[in-house]
Amino acid sequence: MMAIFLIAFSSKSNTYQELKFQVVEGIRVKVDSGPMFVLIDSEDSLMNFYHNYRALIGKEKIPRIDFSRKMLVGVFAGRRPSGGYSIDVERILYSEKERHLVIHAVEKCPEPGTMVIQVITYPGVFVSIDRVPVKKVSLEFEQCYGKKREVKKIERSIDSRE
Repeated sequence: MMAIFLIAFSSKSNTYQELKFQVVEGIRVKVDSGPMFVLIDSEDSLMNFYHNYRALIGKEKIPRIDFSRKMLVGVFAGRRPSGGYSIDVERILYSEKERHLVIHAVEKCPEPGTMVIQVITYPGVFVSIDRVPVKKVSLEFEQCYGKKREVKKIERSIDSRE
């Protein structure tokens, strides 16, 4: 499956490069619907997103992001029936020509028989990337449902960002 993904996003006329990213800790939100992604390129956008989706538990400090140099990418699984779920962003590809950002993320699920907290959870992850102009974002999100895996593809055109 990975080979298909790489072939689909690389050709002679349009080359995708892999972007470096870093997981950003400290942003906890309650995104009920999923899978979904968000691209945040300003302090105002981050605050609006945080206030619309944050869980009302705790008073986390929002980390400082230099939005003149960085952007945030958030990936969310939606509501899950218990603890033990998480999301790993495996790679982010970018086409400068197309201004296309491609996110590949995988949901990690609890192994059968594993003891987990019995409370509804909302797995999500934020990563920071260098600021790039973006016209289109695609998410390939590999979800787990019991013993099977399913890839959801979501694509969205967005305002041009310089």
